[in-house]
Formats: sequence, structure tokens, C-alpha cells
Amino acid sequence: MKFRRLLSVLFFLLLCQLPLLAQSTLVCDRPLPIANLNNAAGALRSNVAWSFGNDWITGDDCIPGLPGETYIVTRVIGWSVQGTPDVTRMGDRFQSISLYLGRPSEDLAEVATGNLALGSDTNSNANIAHTPVTYSNGDDYQGSSTSFIQLWENDFQNLVFPVNGGEKLYFSGDGILQDDVNYNWFNHASNKGLSGNVQQDADDHFLGWDRNDLATASAYPWNSDNVGDGGDGGWDKSSDLNVLVYAELLGEGMATGGGWFIPEPATIQGLADDGSRATFGFIARRKGSANTGNLEFQYHSPSSGINLKSSSYDWVQVATTQAVFEGTGTINGIGDYKFRVRAVDGDKLGGGVSDRFEIRIWTTGGSFDGPTHRAEGDLSGGQIVVHKK
Repeated sequence: MKFRRLLSVLFFLLLCQLPLLAQSTLVCDRPLPIANLNNAAGALRSNVAWSFGNDWITGDDCIPGLPGETYIVTRVIGWSVQGTPDVTRMGDRFQSISLYLGRPSEDLAEVATGNLALGSDTNSNANIAHTPVTYSNGDDYQGSSTSFIQLWENDFQNLVFPVNGGEKLYFSGDGILQDDVNYNWFNHASNKGLSGNVQQDADDHFLGWDRNDLATASAYPWNSDNVGDGGDGGWDKSSDLNVLVYAELLGEGMATGGGWFIPEPATIQGLADDGSRATFGFIARRKGSANTGNLEFQYHSPSSGINLKSSSYDWVQVATTQAVFEGTGTINGIGDYKFRVRAVDGDKLGGGVSDRFEIRIWTTGGSFDGPTHRAEGDLSGGQIVVHKK
């Protein structure tokens, strides 16, 4: 009965909210170079691509926003080079492609991944797109052997990765090879002084990680300039990986929601994937330094049903299209569990996008990246409304 009364209050509040427009902004602006391209530029060449072999992944970092701000990264675009222009398909080389993001003092997290079939550029993950592109002058990428290689734009959308403004965001794109393919994943980079455009936060280094140690603190900074000129070698000048990062600024506001969904099989964790309903009701509010609200989440499975009730909120962050909040609660009346919720107001995104509810729950000593329970899905009934101040 308490849960039903909570839903009634929530739906009344929902009717009082006004729609706002989504406002993801470019927070890391390091695009492809537009000047001094390929061997025609001679010693002034600005573009290059890097791989450390299949036991390592290459990446870099940038610094979104200002200290005191909080963002949710929603989209990342990077570039890679592989294959013959107009001939090679991405799936001819790679069976899966992933994006990794990380915050200081944490491990890189695989935030998006999907599979490819031979002869195809279409990723099994609808939020990942691989598009063959050229530079702004129409040129393809020219390799060290003078042959031309296909340049690819890899676009990862609908991400949910909170970051603090003024702190480093670590990133890496990487692919796993198809069977019997002998190749490496090459990420595109450029020299900041010769690129002919803005190269935000370029610091004359890119990064490498051993696949067996993805701690951001374990990143190896590599200056590609000649060893004799103070670099680590590999080229005749320094370089940074090119990337575009979009994010939503979080802040004060309020979100309310209630309804039900069937958890998506690809995301469910620690719960029986038996088609059972998940129901929820919540209020989340941030005003100044105060974070208030309450949450009830139930999974109605005969074999692994749970009832999470919040006891406190640690923090609440609200953007124009979504709210993210974290707190502590009990499951079935006992324990001490952490939870984090992402609630998306589909009306703010437009185009008929559904409202969405995502939750991860973990025990003391666990983490968001290794939750005890996880459930995500588009709403089949109910509504979520976000009102950002």
C-alpha cells in the first residue's frame, strides 16, 4: 500500500513538470587535423596512428569542464585507421569493438561494446557506429609505406559515465581481431602545433595500458618524438589522440518517477532473466548541498525477487534529460547496500524516445563496475520527469 500511495504522489508531480530541451555539449574538442596532412606535407606532417600491439591498448586523456562541475559523458567520437579505402569492411578485421573510459584512481571501464560480422560495418550495438570517412580535403590516411589506408570514425552514443569537471577523463577505443587475422587496432593522433585547428588539452603525450592492468594510474605516457629530442620514439614529433567528447552538465533540480519495465537480458545481473517485471518509484532532489528523496525498487521474480528501499541519498545530480543519484538502502529489510540509479526522461530527448530506468546495487567492498544486482530497461508503463533548475 505504501508503494501504491508513493506512485500516486509521483504521478501527480509528473503532471506538473514542463519539458526542457536536451543540452549535451562538447567538453573535449580534439578533432581530426585539417592541415599538413600525409606525406605531401613533408617534415610538417601532422597526422599519425598508433598501436602498441595486441597485448596493449592505446588511449589518452582530456579535462572536461571546470572544478566544481559534474558531467555525464553521453557521446564519444574517435578515429582509427585500418584496411583499404572503399574495400575493407570494419568486420573484416575486427569481431568486436569497445570504448573504455576512466576516472583518476580507478580502472578503465568498458562502457560500450558490440560485435561485427565479416563483410559488415554494422555493429550489433545500435549505439555504436563505424563510418568510413576522409579528411576535410578529401584525402585518405597515408601510411608509412606510402599506401593509403581507410580512415574510420567510431561513434559511441547514449553513454552514461559521470565525471568531475577539471579532472582527467581517460579514454581508449580498441578492437578484438577476427580469427586468423593478423593486424592491430590503430588509433588516430596528430601533432597539436601542426594540426591547423583546436586540440584541447593536448599535452604532447598519448597513453598505453597493458590489457592485464587497466588502472588509470598504470597508464604509460608516450611522447612519440625522437629519443634524441627528449621523446620516447616512434615518430619525429609528439602527438595526442584525436577525440570529441560530449556531456551533460549536472546540477540542482528534481526528478520523479514511477512505473515498470522488463529488464533487458544483456544488462541483467544477479537476478533471474525470466521475463519478470521490475517496478520502481522515486523522488530525487538536489538543492544547494542538500540531497533528498526516497527510492523503492522491486524485482518480482519467483526465484530471485528483491525489494530495495533507500535509507539515505549520498548525492543527486540532475541534467536536462536525466538524473543520476546514489545512496544506501536495504534489500528485503536487511543489509547495507549501495545503489546508483540513472533515470532518463525520454520526452526531453524527443523523437519518441522512451523513458528509461537503470539501477546497479552492490555491497560494501563492491563497486558500481562490479554490482551484485543490475537491471536496465525502457519503461513499459509509468513515467519519469526531470526538472533541472
